[in-house]
Amino acid sequence: MEQDIQDAEIDIQRTDDTIENLLKPRRAQLKNKIGQLQEYQAENRKTVDEATLLRNQEHEEFEDLVSELNGATAAVDDALALLANLGNPSLVQIKKFHVSLKKIEAKIKPHTEHAALIKALITLASEQNFADQGTLREIVGKLNEFRSAVVDALNDATAREQDEQEEYEERIDQLNAEYADFQRSINNANQDLTAVQEKIDDLTAFESQRDQDRKAFSAQLELENNQYAEETEIYTDLKNEYLREIAVAEQALELVNSVDFSGLHV
Repeated sequence: MEQDIQDAEIDIQRTDDTIENLLKPRRAQLKNKIGQLQEYQAENRKTVDEATLLRNQEHEEFEDLVSELNGATAAVDDALALLANLGNPSLVQIKKFHVSLKKIEAKIKPHTEHAALIKALITLASEQNFADQGTLREIVGKLNEFRSAVVDALNDATAREQDEQEEYEERIDQLNAEYADFQRSINNANQDLTAVQEKIDDLTAFESQRDQDRKAFSAQLELENNQYAEETEIYTDLKNEYLREIAVAEQALELVNSVDFSGLHV
């Protein structure tokens, strides 16, 4: 029984050591890992949102620029159409052309590289009555030069927009792949965490059972010890009683042997 108690105590000690020094630290490590991975995921999604916001802003700027350049191109075409119909221009026709130039200027933002060319063209046109065909050809040439520059700017902007969109999509694909990797790691860590927790629960139940066994063994041993003590006490009492009886009998025998019964007549 004492060996059973010792075995139970050894099992309890080993189980407790495994739980406290191996499994619980591992559980804490896994929880920390999962929390860290979830932070990485949150940062990943934040980066996606920021990249998407920036891409949307860039796209809106591109659309504004396209609208601006297309408007400028249409205004130039209108101006060229007016010039094509100018023979001996009337004051009304000249005013219409000036208005057309103002429309072009309105379509071009003041800070763009084309603004200076348009201002120079407006200055040139305002100083002419369009009677001089040479000046008229110069104005037409500058308008065509401006239109070519606008078309080039539009093509450049479109190419740049395409490159930025491709870069954005590649970046989002990369971020989504990273997010998926984080999720796989979280899933694996959760599986490990579940296994560790199940092991802790199993060992805790085993430890509890062995503790109950130890208590039962101890109670049984105490009962046996008490029974042994009672039986020993009974044995000791009987032994002492027998010893006393033997001593009395020996004294009686000694007394009998010491008396001379030869003269006794019956």
